[in-house]
Amino acid sequence: MDPLILARALIIYFLLVTLNGMIQGKQSIKGFFALKESHDLLFKTVEDLKNENETLETEITRITESADYANKVLRDKFHLVEENEELIFFDD
Repeated sequence: MDPLILARALIIYFLLVTLNGMIQGKQSIKGFFALKESHDLLFKTVEDLKNENETLETEITRITESADYANKVLRDKFHLVEENEELIFFDD
């Protein structure tokens, strides 16, 4: 057998094995895109949580700095009533 043909056949064989590994192996292209998608989702979740944290920190600051605002929050969110007041709920 011609050594040049044998060398070409071996090169093609190794290229096919490498290509197959890239497509179906543990560190495949498909796996890469799955990890990238997971990374992007986690990054968005972290950003959303940072934004929510900033909003909550602002709300805490407003509540601690203003007794009137704290009272409004208690009345609106937790239905706190003063003495001699009644709370009435209406059906929609």
